[in-house]
Amino acid sequence: MDESGKQPFQPSRDDDQVEWITSTFRHSATLGDWALPDIFEDSVTVRAFQPGGTFDQGSGSTDPAVSVALVQVLRNFTVTPLDCLFAIWVGYAGLPKLEDALRLEVPPQREMVLLRGPIDSATRSFESPESDRRPLRWWPSSREWAVGADIYSETLTVGGSAACVAAVRSAAGLDTVEL
Repeated sequence: MDESGKQPFQPSRDDDQVEWITSTFRHSATLGDWALPDIFEDSVTVRAFQPGGTFDQGSGSTDPAVSVALVQVLRNFTVTPLDCLFAIWVGYAGLPKLEDALRLEVPPQREMVLLRGPIDSATRSFESPESDRRPLRWWPSSREWAVGADIYSETLTVGGSAACVAAVRSAAGLDTVEL
């Protein structure tokens, strides 16, 4: 729960968002990680862990400091910061039962549940009790950008406008990789 007593994630049943995200994220064997198609003006690869940091890379998630830095940048590039979607892998042991959430499959054959919440939810654990796992795929309902990674990936892909991606590249706390 957040400081207001509300759960940061709520189940979503938005079929339109499921159709959009399943066609947006595709696996790229060339990059060996997640890539986004040409629906975005630009994209960048970001390391999921801060070099020399203390975050447990074996948790199957993103370093909290990286999530916070991304949220700080991406909130400036959406008109719906209070309405974002989060695809969570159903295989995480601490995932609460979410019968009301829509299930979807994204490459490479990952069953996910769709949750909704404010952009700041990307920095929070979705498990109960809380763990180090945060969403690996998230985007605003207005679809100006998207963040995607696979389980245990060492990088995230961020797609968006040229200005958005330039801001990610220059943001403190984010280590971008040019491929």
